[in-house]
Amino acid sequence: MAVTSLVIDIREFMHDTDASNYRWSDTRILRLIDQGQKDLARRANALRSQTSNNIAEGTKLISLPSSIVKLGHITIDDCPLPLKTSFNVCVDETSAGKPEFVVKNGDTLLLYPTSDGDYTVIVNYIKLPDTIDSLTDALELGIECEQAIKFYTCGHLYRDDKDTQSRQMGIDELQLYATEVKLLQKESALDYTAGTHYEIPYRRL
Repeated sequence: MAVTSLVIDIREFMHDTDASNYRWSDTRILRLIDQGQKDLARRANALRSQTSNNIAEGTKLISLPSSIVKLGHITIDDCPLPLKTSFNVCVDETSAGKPEFVVKNGDTLLLYPTSDGDYTVIVNYIKLPDTIDSLTDALELGIECEQAIKFYTCGHLYRDDKDTQSRQMGIDELQLYATEVKLLQKESALDYTAGTHYEIPYRRL
């Protein structure tokens, strides 16, 4: 959905349609739409992406996108590639072979063992949407997320006012947002690629 259309919908809902005397600036509304989309992406795993990495002999690490929020399912040549996160299994860090698992280290994935040939590693992940700061931008989340973003934005616009009635209306809108988040979380949980299903521990030798 184009952000311009969403801003119009929000202004109509908030009875703020007099262009000569807007209560809220476009900048304020766009900032809240941006915050709402990012919050939803984080909480509901709502924006999925993947990278395809062709690795060669001697490859030890894979760089991760800067927009990553959460790692999902990882494969090597269409086979699961486990993600290990703690220190309970011994490994030899000097060996080479077909990578058997990865370890997240900051913005990289370390391959164990070091690659001994050519393989394709697919990394599924939850990403953070790009910043929205213009009416010409578009939402990255799907149409099923638009209502939640509208609830989030209107809720915070109401809370800009200090009177009791407006603040209560803001609370109501944010409660509706929370309900939408829970529904989207349930839908997201059904997506196989979003989960790290092969997460196991390791320990360096």
